[in-house]
Amino acid sequence: MGFSFLNTLCRMEIEQAVNFIDYFSAITIGADKIPNHAWKECQEKKLSEEQFIINFKKTTTTGIGIVTGFESLEVVDIDTKVFSTQLEKDQFWNEYYQSLKDNIVDFDKKFSVYITKSGGYHILYKSKRVVGNTKIAKLKGHKEAVIETRGIGGYVFVYPGNKFEKTLSYFQIDFISDEDRQTLWNISKAYNYIETTPEEPKKDKRTYAEDEITPWQDFNEKTDIWSVIQEDFFIPQNGQKKDHYLIKRHGATSAHSGSVFRDSGCMFLFSTGTIYPHEKLISPFMAYAYKYHNEDFKAAAKDLYEQGFGSRLKKDIEKNKPKIEKELPIGNIDFPIDIFNKDIQHYILECNKKLDANIDYMGCSVLWLISVCIGTSFEIEVKKGWKEPGVIWLAVVGKAGIGKTPSMSNILKPLDSLNFKEIKRYQEQMEAWNYYNDLTKKEKEEHPEPPKPKKTQFIANDITLEALVDLHQESDNSVGVFKDELAGWFKDMNKYRAGSDLEFWLSCWSGKSVSLNRMTRKGSFIEKPFIPVLGGIQPSIFNQFATDENKDNGFLDRMLLSFPDAKVEQYNENEMHPSDIQWYSDTIVRFYQQVKN
Repeated sequence: MGFSFLNTLCRMEIEQAVNFIDYFSAITIGADKIPNHAWKECQEKKLSEEQFIINFKKTTTTGIGIVTGFESLEVVDIDTKVFSTQLEKDQFWNEYYQSLKDNIVDFDKKFSVYITKSGGYHILYKSKRVVGNTKIAKLKGHKEAVIETRGIGGYVFVYPGNKFEKTLSYFQIDFISDEDRQTLWNISKAYNYIETTPEEPKKDKRTYAEDEITPWQDFNEKTDIWSVIQEDFFIPQNGQKKDHYLIKRHGATSAHSGSVFRDSGCMFLFSTGTIYPHEKLISPFMAYAYKYHNEDFKAAAKDLYEQGFGSRLKKDIEKNKPKIEKELPIGNIDFPIDIFNKDIQHYILECNKKLDANIDYMGCSVLWLISVCIGTSFEIEVKKGWKEPGVIWLAVVGKAGIGKTPSMSNILKPLDSLNFKEIKRYQEQMEAWNYYNDLTKKEKEEHPEPPKPKKTQFIANDITLEALVDLHQESDNSVGVFKDELAGWFKDMNKYRAGSDLEFWLSCWSGKSVSLNRMTRKGSFIEKPFIPVLGGIQPSIFNQFATDENKDNGFLDRMLLSFPDAKVEQYNENEMHPSDIQWYSDTIVRFYQQVKN
Protein backbone atom coordinates (compact mmCIF):
# COMPACT_ATOMS: atom_id res chain seq x y z
CA MET A 1 0.00 0.00 0.00
CA GLY A 2 3.05 2.27 0.33
CA PHE A 3 2.29 3.33 3.95
CA SER A 4 4.90 3.35 6.72
CA PHE A 5 3.76 1.70 9.97
CA LEU A 6 5.01 2.55 13.47
CA ASN A 7 6.61 -0.70 14.57
CA THR A 8 7.99 0.91 17.75
CA LEU A 9 7.07 3.96 19.72
CA CYS A 10 10.53 5.48 19.58
CA ARG A 11 9.28 7.36 16.50
CA MET A 12 6.29 8.80 18.33
CA GLU A 13 6.74 11.85 20.55
CA ILE A 14 5.40 11.51 24.10
CA GLU A 15 3.34 14.64 23.57
CA GLN A 16 1.68 13.08 20.53
CA ALA A 17 0.91 9.87 22.41
CA VAL A 18 -0.50 11.76 25.40
CA ASN A 19 -2.99 13.48 23.07
CA PHE A 20 -4.93 10.19 22.93
CA ILE A 21 -5.59 10.44 26.67
CA ASP A 22 -7.69 13.53 26.04
CA TYR A 23 -9.96 11.83 23.47
CA PHE A 24 -10.02 8.17 24.49
CA SER A 25 -9.33 5.69 27.21
CA ALA A 26 -5.82 5.00 25.93
CA ILE A 27 -3.51 2.17 26.91
CA THR A 28 -0.03 0.99 25.91
CA ILE A 29 0.64 -2.37 24.30
CA GLY A 30 3.53 -4.67 25.14
CA ALA A 31 4.88 -7.82 23.53
CA ASP A 32 2.47 -10.22 21.79
CA LYS A 33 -0.19 -7.52 21.67
CA ILE A 34 -0.76 -7.75 25.43
CA PRO A 35 -1.66 -4.47 27.18
CA ASN A 36 0.71 -3.20 29.86
CA HIS A 37 -2.27 -2.45 32.07
CA ALA A 38 -5.43 -4.24 33.16
CA TRP A 39 -7.24 -2.78 30.17
CA LYS A 40 -10.69 -4.00 31.20
CA GLU A 41 -10.52 -1.54 34.08
CA CYS A 42 -10.09 1.14 31.45
CA GLN A 43 -13.58 0.39 30.19
CA GLU A 44 -14.84 2.47 33.09
CA LYS A 45 -11.97 4.81 33.90
CA LYS A 46 -9.08 6.30 31.95
CA LEU A 47 -5.48 5.83 32.94
CA SER A 48 -3.94 8.89 34.48
CA GLU A 49 -1.48 10.76 32.32
CA GLU A 50 1.28 9.81 34.77
CA GLN A 51 0.48 6.08 34.60
CA PHE A 52 0.17 6.21 30.82
CA ILE A 53 3.62 7.85 30.43
CA ILE A 54 5.22 5.30 32.77
CA ASN A 55 3.85 2.45 30.64
CA PHE A 56 4.73 4.30 27.44
CA LYS A 57 8.41 4.52 28.41
CA LYS A 58 8.76 0.79 29.09
CA THR A 59 11.22 -0.88 26.75
CA THR A 60 8.70 -3.64 25.99
CA THR A 61 6.06 -1.21 24.74
CA THR A 62 5.39 -1.63 21.03
CA GLY A 63 2.33 0.51 20.50
CA ILE A 64 -0.63 2.26 22.00
CA GLY A 65 -4.26 1.31 21.85
CA ILE A 66 -7.66 2.77 22.51
CA VAL A 67 -10.30 0.98 24.54
CA THR A 68 -13.51 0.42 22.64
CA GLY A 69 -16.88 0.65 24.30
CA PHE A 70 -15.59 3.59 26.35
CA GLU A 71 -17.68 6.69 25.74
CA SER A 72 -19.58 4.84 22.96
CA LEU A 73 -16.56 4.14 20.74
CA GLU A 74 -17.06 1.25 18.30
CA VAL A 75 -14.71 -0.06 15.61
CA VAL A 76 -15.35 -2.28 12.59
CA ASP A 77 -12.19 -4.31 11.96
CA ILE A 78 -11.61 -5.63 8.41
CA ASP A 79 -8.98 -8.37 8.54
CA THR A 80 -7.67 -8.97 5.02
CA LYS A 81 -5.18 -11.63 6.15
CA VAL A 82 -7.80 -14.25 5.22
CA PHE A 83 -7.09 -13.53 1.55
CA SER A 84 -4.15 -15.26 -0.09
CA THR A 85 -3.16 -12.54 -2.59
CA GLN A 86 -2.87 -8.77 -2.55
CA LEU A 87 -5.20 -8.60 -5.55
CA GLU A 88 -7.96 -10.36 -3.58
CA LYS A 89 -7.42 -8.02 -0.64
CA ASP A 90 -7.65 -4.93 -2.84
CA GLN A 91 -10.73 -6.19 -4.69
CA PHE A 92 -12.55 -7.00 -1.46
CA TRP A 93 -11.77 -3.65 0.18
CA ASN A 94 -12.52 -1.56 -2.91
CA GLU A 95 -15.91 -3.21 -3.35
CA TYR A 96 -16.75 -2.97 0.36
CA TYR A 97 -15.61 0.64 0.69
CA GLN A 98 -17.50 1.69 -2.44
CA SER A 99 -20.68 0.07 -1.07
CA LEU A 100 -20.31 2.12 2.11
CA LYS A 101 -19.85 5.34 0.15
CA ASP A 102 -22.78 4.53 -2.16
CA ASN A 103 -25.20 3.87 0.69
CA ILE A 104 -24.11 6.21 3.49
CA VAL A 105 -24.37 9.88 2.64
CA ASP A 106 -21.09 11.73 3.32
CA PHE A 107 -19.45 8.56 4.58
CA ASP A 108 -15.96 10.11 4.70
CA LYS A 109 -17.27 12.99 6.82
CA LYS A 110 -18.82 10.67 9.41
CA PHE A 111 -16.31 7.84 9.85
CA SER A 112 -12.62 7.54 10.57
CA VAL A 113 -10.76 4.89 8.56
CA TYR A 114 -7.18 3.76 9.27
CA ILE A 115 -5.01 1.11 7.63
CA THR A 116 -3.62 -1.49 10.04
CA LYS A 117 -0.11 -2.89 10.16
CA SER A 118 -1.24 -6.12 8.44
CA GLY A 119 -2.95 -4.27 5.60
CA GLY A 120 -6.45 -4.43 7.08
CA TYR A 121 -8.72 -1.52 8.01
CA HIS A 122 -10.32 0.02 11.09
CA ILE A 123 -13.55 1.98 10.71
CA LEU A 124 -14.09 4.04 13.86
CA TYR A 125 -17.19 5.90 15.06
CA LYS A 126 -19.31 6.53 18.13
CA SER A 127 -22.80 5.16 18.61
CA LYS A 128 -25.43 4.99 21.30
CA ARG A 129 -26.00 1.37 20.20
CA VAL A 130 -22.46 0.11 20.82
CA VAL A 131 -22.38 -3.58 21.81
CA GLY A 132 -19.75 -6.17 22.70
CA ASN A 133 -17.18 -7.60 20.31
CA THR A 134 -19.04 -9.23 17.40
CA LYS A 135 -17.96 -11.43 14.51
CA ILE A 136 -19.99 -10.07 11.59
CA ALA A 137 -18.74 -11.88 8.50
CA LYS A 138 -16.54 -14.80 7.57
CA LEU A 139 -15.87 -16.11 4.09
CA LYS A 140 -16.73 -19.56 2.80
CA GLY A 141 -14.23 -22.14 4.03
CA HIS A 142 -12.67 -19.79 6.60
CA LYS A 143 -12.87 -19.99 10.38
CA GLU A 144 -11.48 -16.51 11.02
CA ALA A 145 -13.76 -13.52 10.51
CA VAL A 146 -13.04 -11.10 7.71
CA ILE A 147 -15.19 -8.43 9.39
CA GLU A 148 -15.74 -8.10 13.14
CA THR A 149 -16.32 -5.32 15.62
CA ARG A 150 -14.55 -4.11 18.70
CA GLY A 151 -17.00 -2.69 21.19
CA ILE A 152 -17.60 -3.16 24.90
CA GLY A 153 -14.75 -5.30 26.23
CA GLY A 154 -12.36 -4.64 23.36
CA TYR A 155 -9.49 -2.45 22.20
CA VAL A 156 -7.62 -1.67 18.98
CA PHE A 157 -4.15 -0.49 18.03
CA VAL A 158 -3.80 3.04 16.75
CA TYR A 159 -1.95 3.95 13.55
CA PRO A 160 -1.66 7.76 13.53
CA GLY A 161 0.22 8.00 10.25
CA ASN A 162 -2.04 5.76 8.21
CA LYS A 163 -5.36 7.52 7.83
CA PHE A 164 -7.21 6.34 4.74
CA GLU A 165 -7.84 9.00 2.08
CA LYS A 166 -10.01 11.93 3.23
CA THR A 167 -11.84 10.36 6.15
CA LEU A 168 -11.88 11.76 9.68
CA SER A 169 -8.83 11.54 11.91
CA TYR A 170 -8.88 9.84 15.32
CA PHE A 171 -9.47 13.15 16.98
CA GLN A 172 -12.50 14.00 14.84
CA ILE A 173 -14.52 10.87 15.64
CA ASP A 174 -18.09 11.70 16.61
CA PHE A 175 -21.51 10.07 16.97
CA ILE A 176 -23.26 8.68 13.90
CA SER A 177 -26.98 8.06 13.47
CA ASP A 178 -28.60 4.69 14.20
CA GLU A 179 -29.57 4.47 10.55
CA ASP A 180 -25.97 4.93 9.36
CA ARG A 181 -24.72 2.33 11.84
CA GLN A 182 -27.37 -0.13 10.71
CA THR A 183 -26.39 0.40 7.08
CA LEU A 184 -22.72 -0.16 7.93
CA TRP A 185 -23.56 -3.40 9.74
CA ASN A 186 -25.94 -4.60 7.03
CA ILE A 187 -23.35 -4.08 4.30
CA SER A 188 -20.81 -5.92 6.44
CA LYS A 189 -23.22 -8.79 7.09
CA ALA A 190 -23.74 -9.19 3.38
CA TYR A 191 -20.25 -10.72 3.19
CA ASN A 192 -20.99 -13.38 5.77
CA TYR A 193 -21.21 -16.92 4.44
CA ILE A 194 -23.59 -19.11 6.44
CA GLU A 195 -22.22 -22.66 6.47
CA THR A 196 -24.94 -24.22 8.63
CA THR A 197 -27.90 -25.91 7.00
CA PRO A 198 -31.40 -24.48 7.45
CA GLU A 199 -33.64 -26.06 10.06
CA GLU A 200 -35.96 -28.06 7.85
CA PRO A 201 -38.75 -30.26 9.25
CA LYS A 202 -37.46 -33.60 10.48
CA LYS A 203 -38.29 -36.79 8.63
CA ASP A 204 -41.03 -38.90 10.10
CA LYS A 205 -39.20 -42.20 10.65
CA ARG A 206 -42.50 -44.08 10.64
CA THR A 207 -43.17 -43.19 7.03
CA TYR A 208 -39.95 -42.12 5.30
CA ALA A 209 -37.20 -44.56 4.44
CA GLU A 210 -33.58 -43.51 4.04
CA ASP A 211 -33.69 -43.80 0.25
CA GLU A 212 -36.79 -41.64 -0.10
CA ILE A 213 -36.99 -37.89 -0.51
CA THR A 214 -39.25 -35.56 1.46
CA PRO A 215 -41.44 -32.92 -0.21
CA TRP A 216 -39.23 -30.12 1.12
CA GLN A 217 -36.01 -31.77 -0.04
CA ASP A 218 -37.51 -32.34 -3.47
CA PHE A 219 -38.79 -28.75 -3.62
CA ASN A 220 -35.39 -27.36 -2.58
CA GLU A 221 -33.62 -29.36 -5.29
CA LYS A 222 -36.01 -28.32 -8.05
CA THR A 223 -36.86 -24.73 -7.10
CA ASP A 224 -34.82 -21.55 -7.17
CA ILE A 225 -35.62 -19.40 -4.13
CA TRP A 226 -35.83 -16.31 -6.35
CA SER A 227 -39.00 -17.72 -7.93
CA VAL A 228 -40.57 -17.67 -4.44
CA ILE A 229 -39.34 -14.29 -3.16
CA GLN A 230 -39.09 -12.14 -6.30
CA GLU A 231 -42.40 -10.37 -5.58
CA ASP A 232 -41.01 -9.21 -2.22
CA PHE A 233 -37.45 -8.19 -3.15
CA PHE A 234 -35.32 -6.81 -5.94
CA ILE A 235 -31.56 -6.79 -6.55
CA PRO A 236 -30.04 -3.34 -5.94
CA GLN A 237 -27.41 -1.77 -8.14
CA ASN A 238 -24.06 -3.60 -7.85
CA GLY A 239 -25.84 -6.34 -5.91
CA GLN A 240 -24.29 -9.22 -7.88
CA LYS A 241 -21.36 -10.72 -5.98
CA LYS A 242 -19.19 -13.73 -6.72
CA ASP A 243 -20.66 -16.10 -4.14
CA HIS A 244 -24.00 -14.42 -3.51
CA TYR A 245 -26.29 -11.65 -4.60
CA LEU A 246 -27.81 -8.94 -2.47
CA ILE A 247 -31.55 -8.42 -2.21
CA LYS A 248 -33.54 -5.42 -1.06
CA ARG A 249 -37.10 -5.26 0.17
CA HIS A 250 -39.42 -3.18 -1.98
CA GLY A 251 -39.84 0.18 -0.25
CA ALA A 252 -36.82 -0.28 2.03
CA THR A 253 -34.58 2.72 2.69
CA SER A 254 -31.54 0.65 3.75
CA ALA A 255 -28.81 -0.39 1.33
CA HIS A 256 -30.10 -3.95 1.16
CA SER A 257 -32.04 -6.45 3.25
CA GLY A 258 -30.02 -9.64 2.91
CA SER A 259 -28.24 -12.11 0.66
CA VAL A 260 -28.97 -15.21 -1.40
CA PHE A 261 -26.03 -17.63 -1.53
CA ARG A 262 -25.41 -19.08 -4.97
CA ASP A 263 -24.19 -22.53 -3.92
CA SER A 264 -26.84 -23.41 -1.34
CA GLY A 265 -29.64 -21.35 -2.89
CA CYS A 266 -30.63 -20.14 0.60
CA MET A 267 -31.53 -16.63 1.75
CA PHE A 268 -30.25 -14.81 4.82
CA LEU A 269 -31.92 -11.58 5.93
CA PHE A 270 -30.45 -9.15 8.42
CA SER A 271 -33.31 -6.69 8.46
CA THR A 272 -36.89 -6.95 9.59
CA GLY A 273 -39.97 -5.68 7.81
CA THR A 274 -40.74 -8.78 5.74
CA ILE A 275 -42.81 -11.92 6.27
CA TYR A 276 -39.56 -13.89 6.50
CA PRO A 277 -37.45 -14.18 9.69
CA HIS A 278 -34.14 -12.33 9.90
CA GLU A 279 -30.76 -13.62 11.08
CA LYS A 280 -31.76 -17.12 9.94
CA LEU A 281 -30.88 -19.24 6.92
CA ILE A 282 -33.98 -19.74 4.78
CA SER A 283 -34.29 -22.45 2.13
CA PRO A 284 -36.71 -22.28 -0.82
CA PHE A 285 -39.12 -24.55 1.08
CA MET A 286 -39.00 -22.39 4.21
CA ALA A 287 -39.64 -19.28 2.11
CA TYR A 288 -42.61 -21.07 0.52
CA ALA A 289 -43.97 -21.99 3.95
CA TYR A 290 -43.66 -18.42 5.26
CA LYS A 291 -45.19 -16.90 2.14
CA TYR A 292 -48.10 -19.22 1.47
CA HIS A 293 -48.76 -21.02 4.78
CA ASN A 294 -47.98 -18.45 7.50
CA GLU A 295 -44.92 -20.37 8.74
CA ASP A 296 -46.85 -23.67 8.98
CA PHE A 297 -44.21 -26.13 7.71
CA LYS A 298 -46.56 -29.08 8.05
CA ALA A 299 -49.22 -27.46 5.88
CA ALA A 300 -46.59 -26.40 3.33
CA ALA A 301 -45.16 -29.92 3.15
CA LYS A 302 -48.66 -31.35 2.67
CA ASP A 303 -49.36 -28.81 -0.07
CA LEU A 304 -46.15 -29.68 -1.94
CA TYR A 305 -46.73 -33.40 -1.46
CA GLU A 306 -50.14 -33.04 -3.11
CA GLN A 307 -48.43 -31.18 -5.97
CA GLY A 308 -46.25 -34.25 -6.51
CA PHE A 309 -43.07 -33.26 -4.65
CA GLY A 310 -41.37 -35.94 -2.59
CA SER A 311 -41.63 -39.71 -2.48
CA ARG A 312 -45.06 -41.22 -2.12
CA LEU A 313 -45.48 -42.21 1.51
CA LYS A 314 -45.86 -45.86 2.30
CA LYS A 315 -48.70 -45.16 4.74
CA ASP A 316 -50.65 -43.33 2.01
CA ILE A 317 -50.14 -46.20 -0.39
CA GLU A 318 -51.16 -48.75 2.23
CA LYS A 319 -54.29 -46.73 2.98
CA ASN A 320 -55.50 -47.15 -0.61
CA LYS A 321 -54.17 -50.67 -1.06
CA PRO A 322 -56.93 -52.87 -2.53
CA LYS A 323 -58.34 -55.77 -0.60
CA ILE A 324 -57.42 -58.74 -2.73
CA GLU A 325 -58.88 -62.20 -2.64
CA LYS A 326 -56.45 -65.02 -1.86
CA GLU A 327 -57.03 -66.52 -5.28
CA LEU A 328 -57.29 -64.08 -8.17
CA PRO A 329 -59.62 -65.04 -11.06
CA ILE A 330 -56.79 -65.31 -13.59
CA GLY A 331 -58.38 -68.14 -15.48
CA ASN A 332 -57.29 -68.85 -19.05
CA ILE A 333 -55.03 -65.83 -19.62
CA ASP A 334 -52.24 -66.20 -22.13
CA PHE A 335 -50.02 -63.45 -20.75
CA PRO A 336 -48.29 -64.66 -17.56
CA ILE A 337 -49.39 -61.84 -15.26
CA ASP A 338 -48.50 -64.06 -12.28
CA ILE A 339 -44.91 -62.80 -12.73
CA PHE A 340 -46.14 -59.59 -11.09
CA ASN A 341 -47.13 -59.30 -7.44
CA LYS A 342 -50.78 -59.79 -6.61
CA ASP A 343 -51.49 -56.07 -6.20
CA ILE A 344 -50.41 -55.38 -9.79
CA GLN A 345 -52.27 -58.46 -11.00
CA HIS A 346 -55.40 -57.14 -9.29
CA TYR A 347 -55.06 -53.75 -10.97
CA ILE A 348 -54.60 -55.32 -14.42
CA LEU A 349 -57.66 -57.52 -13.92
CA GLU A 350 -59.73 -54.57 -12.69
CA CYS A 351 -58.78 -52.52 -15.77
CA ASN A 352 -59.70 -55.49 -17.95
CA LYS A 353 -63.02 -56.04 -16.23
CA LYS A 354 -64.18 -52.45 -15.92
CA LEU A 355 -62.37 -50.59 -18.71
CA ASP A 356 -62.15 -53.41 -21.27
CA ALA A 357 -58.36 -52.96 -21.35
CA ASN A 358 -56.42 -55.81 -22.94
CA ILE A 359 -54.43 -57.89 -20.44
CA ASP A 360 -51.60 -58.72 -22.88
CA TYR A 361 -51.09 -55.09 -23.85
CA MET A 362 -51.15 -54.03 -20.19
CA GLY A 363 -48.68 -56.77 -19.21
CA CYS A 364 -46.25 -55.61 -21.89
CA SER A 365 -46.65 -52.02 -20.68
CA VAL A 366 -45.77 -53.01 -17.11
CA LEU A 367 -42.58 -54.70 -18.35
CA TRP A 368 -41.61 -51.59 -20.32
CA LEU A 369 -42.43 -49.31 -17.38
CA ILE A 370 -40.18 -51.34 -15.07
CA SER A 371 -37.39 -51.23 -17.65
CA VAL A 372 -37.63 -47.41 -17.93
CA CYS A 373 -37.62 -46.95 -14.16
CA ILE A 374 -34.64 -49.23 -13.54
CA GLY A 375 -32.51 -48.01 -16.44
CA THR A 376 -28.77 -48.33 -15.88
CA SER A 377 -29.22 -48.50 -12.09
CA PHE A 378 -29.17 -52.32 -12.21
CA GLU A 379 -27.85 -55.04 -14.46
CA ILE A 380 -28.95 -58.66 -14.83
CA GLU A 381 -26.21 -61.15 -13.96
CA VAL A 382 -27.06 -64.27 -15.96
CA LYS A 383 -23.97 -65.98 -14.57
CA LYS A 384 -20.51 -64.93 -13.41
CA GLY A 385 -18.96 -62.86 -16.18
CA TRP A 386 -22.23 -62.46 -18.09
CA LYS A 387 -24.27 -59.36 -17.41
CA GLU A 388 -27.08 -57.89 -19.43
CA PRO A 389 -28.93 -54.55 -19.26
CA GLY A 390 -32.64 -54.66 -18.50
CA VAL A 391 -33.58 -52.90 -21.72
CA ILE A 392 -36.63 -54.21 -23.56
CA TRP A 393 -38.28 -53.55 -26.95
CA LEU A 394 -41.94 -54.40 -27.20
CA ALA A 395 -44.40 -54.20 -30.08
CA VAL A 396 -48.07 -54.71 -29.29
CA VAL A 397 -49.69 -55.91 -32.49
CA GLY A 398 -53.35 -55.50 -33.32
CA LYS A 399 -55.77 -54.09 -35.81
CA ALA A 400 -56.76 -50.44 -35.73
CA GLY A 401 -59.39 -49.69 -33.09
CA ILE A 402 -58.65 -52.79 -31.03
CA GLY A 403 -57.67 -50.69 -27.99
CA LYS A 404 -53.88 -50.86 -28.02
CA THR A 405 -53.29 -47.26 -26.93
CA PRO A 406 -55.97 -47.10 -24.15
CA SER A 407 -54.69 -50.38 -22.68
CA MET A 408 -51.11 -49.13 -22.57
CA SER A 409 -52.21 -45.73 -21.23
CA ASN A 410 -53.90 -47.36 -18.21
CA ILE A 411 -50.50 -48.64 -17.12
CA LEU A 412 -48.26 -45.76 -18.19
CA LYS A 413 -50.33 -42.83 -16.92
CA PRO A 414 -48.45 -42.31 -13.58
CA LEU A 415 -45.10 -42.37 -15.38
CA ASP A 416 -46.44 -40.07 -18.09
CA SER A 417 -47.52 -37.59 -15.39
CA LEU A 418 -44.05 -37.59 -13.84
CA ASN A 419 -42.50 -37.11 -17.25
CA PHE A 420 -44.84 -34.21 -18.02
CA LYS A 421 -43.82 -32.48 -14.79
CA GLU A 422 -40.16 -32.80 -15.76
CA ILE A 423 -40.91 -31.31 -19.18
CA LYS A 424 -42.89 -28.45 -17.64
CA ARG A 425 -40.15 -27.77 -15.08
CA TYR A 426 -37.54 -27.64 -17.85
CA GLN A 427 -39.68 -25.30 -19.96
CA GLU A 428 -40.17 -22.91 -17.03
CA GLN A 429 -36.47 -22.92 -16.19
CA MET A 430 -35.55 -22.50 -19.85
CA GLU A 431 -37.89 -19.53 -20.08
CA ALA A 432 -36.13 -17.93 -17.10
CA TRP A 433 -32.75 -18.79 -18.62
CA ASN A 434 -33.61 -17.22 -21.99
CA TYR A 435 -35.13 -14.18 -20.31
CA TYR A 436 -31.92 -13.59 -18.35
CA ASN A 437 -29.67 -14.03 -21.39
CA ASP A 438 -31.74 -11.52 -23.38
CA LEU A 439 -31.18 -8.82 -20.75
CA THR A 440 -28.66 -6.05 -21.22
CA LYS A 441 -25.51 -6.05 -19.12
CA LYS A 442 -27.00 -3.40 -16.85
CA GLU A 443 -30.29 -5.28 -16.49
CA LYS A 444 -28.45 -8.48 -15.58
CA GLU A 445 -27.07 -6.72 -12.52
CA GLU A 446 -30.63 -6.50 -11.22
CA HIS A 447 -31.51 -10.16 -11.78
CA PRO A 448 -29.96 -13.32 -10.37
CA GLU A 449 -28.39 -15.57 -12.95
CA PRO A 450 -30.50 -18.75 -13.06
CA PRO A 451 -28.79 -22.15 -13.27
CA LYS A 452 -28.62 -23.55 -16.78
CA PRO A 453 -31.59 -25.93 -17.14
CA LYS A 454 -30.97 -29.63 -17.44
CA LYS A 455 -33.39 -31.85 -19.30
CA THR A 456 -34.71 -34.60 -17.05
CA GLN A 457 -37.43 -35.79 -19.42
CA PHE A 458 -37.25 -39.58 -19.51
CA ILE A 459 -40.00 -40.55 -21.99
CA ALA A 460 -40.00 -39.46 -25.63
CA ASN A 461 -42.34 -40.22 -28.50
CA ASP A 462 -42.11 -38.21 -31.72
CA ILE A 463 -38.42 -37.32 -31.58
CA THR A 464 -35.47 -37.34 -33.96
CA LEU A 465 -32.51 -39.58 -33.27
CA GLU A 466 -30.28 -36.55 -32.76
CA ALA A 467 -32.68 -35.09 -30.19
CA LEU A 468 -32.99 -38.48 -28.50
CA VAL A 469 -29.22 -38.71 -28.07
CA ASP A 470 -29.06 -35.17 -26.67
CA LEU A 471 -31.84 -36.02 -24.22
CA HIS A 472 -30.12 -39.22 -23.10
CA GLN A 473 -26.92 -37.30 -22.39
CA GLU A 474 -28.77 -35.35 -19.71
CA SER A 475 -31.27 -37.98 -18.52
CA ASP A 476 -28.45 -40.49 -18.31
CA ASN A 477 -30.25 -43.33 -16.47
CA SER A 478 -32.72 -44.12 -19.25
CA VAL A 479 -34.95 -42.60 -21.89
CA GLY A 480 -37.97 -44.63 -22.86
CA VAL A 481 -39.42 -44.36 -26.36
CA PHE A 482 -43.19 -44.77 -26.43
CA LYS A 483 -44.95 -44.47 -29.78
CA ASP A 484 -48.61 -45.09 -30.43
CA GLU A 485 -47.57 -46.30 -33.86
CA LEU A 486 -44.22 -48.00 -34.31
CA ALA A 487 -44.44 -47.90 -38.09
CA GLY A 488 -42.40 -44.68 -38.29
CA TRP A 489 -39.71 -46.12 -36.03
CA PHE A 490 -39.42 -49.23 -38.25
CA LYS A 491 -39.27 -47.11 -41.41
CA ASP A 492 -36.35 -45.08 -40.06
CA MET A 493 -34.29 -48.29 -39.86
CA ASN A 494 -34.32 -48.58 -43.64
CA LYS A 495 -33.39 -44.97 -44.41
CA TYR A 496 -29.87 -44.47 -45.67
CA ARG A 497 -27.82 -42.05 -43.60
CA ALA A 498 -24.17 -41.64 -42.79
CA GLY A 499 -24.16 -43.75 -39.65
CA SER A 500 -27.40 -45.69 -40.00
CA ASP A 501 -30.23 -45.73 -37.47
CA LEU A 502 -30.20 -49.52 -37.55
CA GLU A 503 -26.60 -49.74 -36.37
CA PHE A 504 -27.33 -47.23 -33.63
CA TRP A 505 -30.33 -49.15 -32.29
CA LEU A 506 -28.62 -52.54 -32.43
CA SER A 507 -25.78 -51.15 -30.30
CA CYS A 508 -28.24 -49.54 -27.89
CA TRP A 509 -30.08 -52.80 -27.31
CA SER A 510 -26.79 -54.48 -26.37
CA GLY A 511 -25.86 -51.65 -24.01
CA LYS A 512 -22.73 -50.77 -25.99
CA SER A 513 -21.52 -47.18 -26.13
CA VAL A 514 -22.75 -45.31 -29.18
CA SER A 515 -21.58 -42.23 -31.03
CA LEU A 516 -23.85 -40.42 -33.44
CA ASN A 517 -21.94 -38.58 -36.15
CA ARG A 518 -23.90 -36.74 -38.79
CA MET A 519 -22.79 -34.18 -41.29
CA THR A 520 -24.96 -31.51 -39.68
CA ARG A 521 -23.68 -31.93 -36.12
CA LYS A 522 -20.46 -32.29 -34.22
CA GLY A 523 -21.44 -35.67 -32.82
CA SER A 524 -22.85 -37.07 -29.58
CA PHE A 525 -21.67 -39.89 -27.39
CA ILE A 526 -23.55 -42.09 -24.90
CA GLU A 527 -21.41 -44.34 -22.75
CA LYS A 528 -24.21 -46.56 -21.44
CA PRO A 529 -27.29 -46.22 -23.65
CA PHE A 530 -30.55 -47.48 -22.21
CA ILE A 531 -33.56 -46.88 -24.44
CA PRO A 532 -36.54 -49.20 -23.92
CA VAL A 533 -39.09 -49.07 -26.76
CA LEU A 534 -42.85 -49.65 -26.66
CA GLY A 535 -45.51 -49.04 -29.25
CA GLY A 536 -48.37 -50.42 -31.26
CA ILE A 537 -48.42 -51.59 -34.83
CA GLN A 538 -50.95 -53.17 -37.16
CA PRO A 539 -50.16 -56.73 -38.32
CA SER A 540 -50.22 -55.90 -42.03
CA ILE A 541 -47.73 -53.06 -41.52
CA PHE A 542 -45.49 -55.18 -39.32
CA ASN A 543 -45.28 -57.84 -42.00
CA GLN A 544 -43.69 -55.29 -44.33
CA PHE A 545 -40.70 -55.06 -42.01
CA ALA A 546 -40.35 -58.78 -41.32
CA THR A 547 -37.80 -59.03 -44.13
CA ASP A 548 -34.96 -61.51 -44.44
CA GLU A 549 -32.54 -58.64 -43.94
CA ASN A 550 -34.08 -57.62 -40.60
CA LYS A 551 -34.06 -61.26 -39.54
CA ASP A 552 -30.45 -61.78 -40.53
CA ASN A 553 -29.13 -58.66 -38.76
CA GLY A 554 -30.85 -59.67 -35.53
CA PHE A 555 -33.14 -56.67 -35.37
CA LEU A 556 -36.39 -58.66 -35.22
CA ASP A 557 -34.89 -61.09 -32.70
CA ARG A 558 -34.51 -58.17 -30.30
CA MET A 559 -38.19 -57.25 -30.65
CA LEU A 560 -40.73 -58.88 -28.33
CA LEU A 561 -44.15 -59.17 -29.94
CA SER A 562 -47.56 -59.34 -28.31
CA PHE A 563 -50.27 -60.36 -30.77
CA PRO A 564 -53.23 -61.57 -28.72
CA ASP A 565 -56.50 -62.76 -30.16
CA ALA A 566 -58.10 -59.46 -29.16
CA LYS A 567 -61.54 -58.19 -29.99
CA VAL A 568 -63.48 -55.01 -29.42
CA GLU A 569 -65.54 -55.41 -26.28
CA GLN A 570 -69.01 -54.00 -25.83
CA TYR A 571 -69.25 -50.93 -23.63
CA ASN A 572 -69.94 -51.70 -19.96
CA GLU A 573 -70.96 -49.41 -17.14
CA ASN A 574 -68.55 -50.77 -14.54
CA GLU A 575 -66.41 -48.20 -12.69
CA MET A 576 -62.88 -48.43 -11.37
CA HIS A 577 -62.68 -47.76 -7.64
CA PRO A 578 -60.89 -44.42 -7.03
CA SER A 579 -58.71 -45.99 -4.32
CA ASP A 580 -57.42 -48.58 -6.82
CA ILE A 581 -56.44 -45.85 -9.26
CA GLN A 582 -54.79 -43.78 -6.53
CA TRP A 583 -52.97 -46.78 -5.09
CA TYR A 584 -51.54 -47.77 -8.46
CA SER A 585 -50.44 -44.22 -9.27
CA ASP A 586 -48.72 -43.75 -5.91
CA THR A 587 -47.06 -47.18 -6.15
CA ILE A 588 -45.55 -46.48 -9.58
CA VAL A 589 -44.40 -42.99 -8.58
CA ARG A 590 -42.83 -44.36 -5.41
CA PHE A 591 -41.08 -47.13 -7.33
CA TYR A 592 -39.65 -44.66 -9.85
CA GLN A 593 -38.47 -42.28 -7.12
CA GLN A 594 -36.92 -45.05 -5.03
CA VAL A 595 -34.76 -46.17 -7.95
CA LYS A 596 -33.93 -42.58 -8.89
CA ASN A 597 -32.99 -41.62 -5.34
